[in-house]
This record gives sequence, structure tokens and C-alpha cells, in this order.
Amino acid sequence: MIRCRVARGYVEAAQERALALEERWQLDEHVGACARCAALERRARALQELLEGPGDPRPNAPDVEAASRAVFAALERGAVEPWRPQRSRRVLLGALGVCALVAGVAALLLLRTERGGHAPVEVAPPAEVADGVERSWSATGVEAVVRAALLASFSAPADLAAARARFGADTREVARAGWPVRRFVEGLLDGEGAAAPAAARCLGALGDANSAPALERALAKPALVGEVLSALGALGEPSLGALERALARPALALGALRELCRVGGPRAALVLERAARLARADAVPSRASLLDALTTTGPASVASLLRLAGERLDERDECGAILARLPLVAGAGPELARALERERPPGDLAYRALLLLRPDEALPWLEERCASHRERALALETLASYAGAAVLASALNLAEGGRVARAEVVSLLTDLLERDAQRGEDFSRRVVARADGPAAHAWLALLIESAHPGAARALVPLVFCAALADDDRQWAALAVGELGTADDAELLARELAASRAALDERRTAACLLSIHARLGSAGVERALAPCSPNNVRRVLAAFEGQGEAVRLHRVARALDGVLSELAGTVVAQKEIL
Repeated sequence: MIRCRVARGYVEAAQERALALEERWQLDEHVGACARCAALERRARALQELLEGPGDPRPNAPDVEAASRAVFAALERGAVEPWRPQRSRRVLLGALGVCALVAGVAALLLLRTERGGHAPVEVAPPAEVADGVERSWSATGVEAVVRAALLASFSAPADLAAARARFGADTREVARAGWPVRRFVEGLLDGEGAAAPAAARCLGALGDANSAPALERALAKPALVGEVLSALGALGEPSLGALERALARPALALGALRELCRVGGPRAALVLERAARLARADAVPSRASLLDALTTTGPASVASLLRLAGERLDERDECGAILARLPLVAGAGPELARALERERPPGDLAYRALLLLRPDEALPWLEERCASHRERALALETLASYAGAAVLASALNLAEGGRVARAEVVSLLTDLLERDAQRGEDFSRRVVARADGPAAHAWLALLIESAHPGAARALVPLVFCAALADDDRQWAALAVGELGTADDAELLARELAASRAALDERRTAACLLSIHARLGSAGVERALAPCSPNNVRRVLAAFEGQGEAVRLHRVARALDGVLSELAGTVVAQKEIL
């Protein structure tokens, strides 16, 4: 909190409207706790209102006529210097007065011309007009107008935007006359009856940050607490200091907590974090209530929850209860990844949080942790718990990077395929779509080395990856039959039928060997259904050879006529389409 000497300087700057928003908050916080500075600010406001009120009475018509004659006589003599704008506020006001005077003179000359040059016409001073009756405003009259506008607009508003528009229309004349309408509304907070709650609603709807101190003082009136807290919530961040102080008062705590959740954002999260750090389980509001409220303030609450959980690492149950609120925060996953980059949480706190959210945005951070011998086990365990296909890219990066033992990467891939084999196929299709030959080769080697049945389905798209060498594609086709199931062989047969025009003998033979190993001769016949019976019988006879290499060679030789028939079938289908 700022000191009294600084606060007095801020009060003076506020009168000149030269106070920054942050300084305004600091001043509000100080005057809420310092009675002397609060009295000084009230006196300064009263002086400012006096200065901003109506000025000296306007001159009567003869004075204006005489002044106009003097001005034109001086102009004819050339005794008047050209006017130049100055930075000074007083000079600016003087210049505006001269402009108004010249406009008045022009109006008088126009009237005289229209009336044929008769005697000077009496011109009434430009007073405010209400209902066709000319009037001059006084403080009592302005207060009456503001009170009536409040009761008409904010007695029980269903639509605050419409109420604000109506209030502005009803007070437009006094505002144009230079009266500080908001100050009168703040003054009515201290009154009785329906005007006080209407004033609170009005201040909240107007949204002026400078109303926060007046609203905070109005919290001393029990009948206004609900409306005032709602108005503070409507002001947003400028009211956070007042809401934090209200949070420390049991009678106001629950309402203040509700409005803090309404304001939200990083600053509200810090307020709730400070309160939760000091709160006891039996306090009002309780520590649990504050933590629940913290989750409603948005992604910024992730860092607050991490700090609070880090302070309770020795109390494992309490730490876990705090972290368990992370999934309740909207956008918590990406924000957790950013928080891990900004600051290093203590102990295993980061990994416990990641196990709850598993955001893909944190995968690069986990890959870096795998390079550390001390954290490698925790990082690999956390990676193994991830869902989706994105984590397979991390496994491939670790395999290509060489900073993690190959056996550990293979073990990670096995765990991932064990939990969900379908994502292996999805990731393989992404690699094929990128046409990245080195990545496809590394992924093929990792899949074959894992020897996991789930790898067979991921191998099928690699059989038809144009970015891979022919030998790699052949090995991928043979591995499907060695590791996979009948379903994997069916998938391979469908892919083979879809790419008949781009096949070669040895790769097609490898595919047929895998299909035969899982589906038998019937599967091969279905794969070669478009071919002639003689060619199909010749291919099936080639499977009777001894040894896989011999069978591969014999099947490849038997495919001479088959491939041309398959290619012709594809061409014919395209022509029909």
C-alpha cells in the first residue's frame, strides 16, 4: 500500500485527471484504510465540484451590444492581434469565451439586419430550458433531476443497458450545463429510501472506475450490501481492491466471493489465491470454497493452483485435492503447458498435474525432461499415459534424437500400442501424408522392433508409402502377416485392392504372403478376384514352396500375368466412371 505522502500527490493529480488507472486503484486502496487521506480526498472532490459548477452570471443584452461595438471598432482600427492557441487550460477557456462572444455579436447583427436597423433588441441569457420554461440550474435542482431519473430508470431495471440509456437521456441537460452527474449519484448512496439502491445500480451500470471508493463506503449500510456488491462486480477490475477487503469481512464475504468470480481474470485469481493461502477450513468463506471459486476465474487460475499445491507438497492429500480442481478450469491444458515453460514447479508436482490434464501442448516439455536422467522415468511414465496419436510423434522424436536409450523408447511405444492400437494407424497415415521419407523409415523400424501385435495395423499404410524405399515397403508388408491378426490382413487386402495400378511383383507377393498367413487361400482368392482362374491357380500353387524367401520369389514370378490383369481392371473401372 502507498504512503500518505504519495496518496496526497495522487489526490492532486486526480483533480487534473492526470492519474493512471493503476494509480487510481492504489489511491482507492489507501483511502479505504486511511481516514485522514479519505477526508482530504472528499474535500478535494467538493472543491472540484464547486469549480465545475455553473460560472459567473451571463451579461445582459446591453452589455453584449456594447461589447460587440467595441470589438468591431477595434477590428476596423487593426488594433487586434491574431489569436494563437496556447497549451494553458485558462487560455483555452478564454479563447472559447471569445468565440462565444463573436457568435453572439454575429447573432445580434443578423437580428438588426432583419428588423431594418431598429433599436437594439433585448436578448435573454442562454439559460437551460425544461418543458419550454427557461431556468438556471442550482445544486438542489440538479439533485432533484438526478433523483427522479434514478427512480425512473433504476428502481427495478430488467435491462441495465436500457436503464442506462434512459438515465442518460433524463440527465442530459444538467450534464451539458457542466454539473457532475455521477457525483450527485454517489451522494444519493448516503440517502434513504429507494434512491440509494437505485444509485448503486446506476453506478454499476455506468461502469466508471472512480465510483469504487464511494461504493465501498456504502458497504457500511446493511440494506445496500447486495446492490453495492453487485455494482462493484459490474465495475470489473477497478473494484478488486474493495472486493478483496470485503472478502475479509464475514458478513460480506460470500457476496464478495460471488462478485470476484463474476469479474474473473488474472487479477481476480491473485486475490482469491491470497485469500485461499490464509484461509482455514472452518473460515467464512472456507478454503475449499475459495479454491472452487478460483477455478471460475479462467486459465490464469492454473498458475495459482500450482503455487498453492506446491506449498502443500508435504500434505499429499491436501496437495492432491488442490490439483484435482485443475480439470474444472476452462482452457487448463494449454495454460498448464505455458506455466511449465515459465516456471519450474517443485518436486513431482508438474507430472501429477500433467497426469490429470494430459495436454498435447506439454509434449515438447516432456520430451525435454526425458533427456534428464533424474526425471526420465517420470517423464516416460507420463507420456505412456497419454491418449491420442500426438504422443506417438514424441516417441518418434525420442527415437530419432538418440538422447534416450532405444530400449526405453521401444518400451514406451509398446505401452502406447497396448492402450490403443488404432492410434498407430492414424499416426502412420499422417506420416504418409507428409511424404517424409526419413521419418517414415524411422517409424517403420520402431514398429517392427516393438514386435507388438498392435504395430501390424500401423504398418499397413507404410506398405503403400511412396516416400519409402521398395525394400522397406516389402518388409512392412511381410511384418503385417508376422505380427497381425485376420483383421489386419483384411485391411491389407483392401489397401492392396485400392492401389492395384501402382504395384510391383515383390511387394504384391509380400502382401499376398501376409494375407495367406492370416486368411488362407480363400483370402488370396478374394484379393485376386478380378483375375482369371488360371492365374489365380498359378499364384496359389506358388505358396507350396519351402521357406518364406522361396515362396516370396515363386509368388512374385507367378504374378507376371496377374498384375497386368489387376491394372487393366482399374483402368476399365476409371473409364466407366
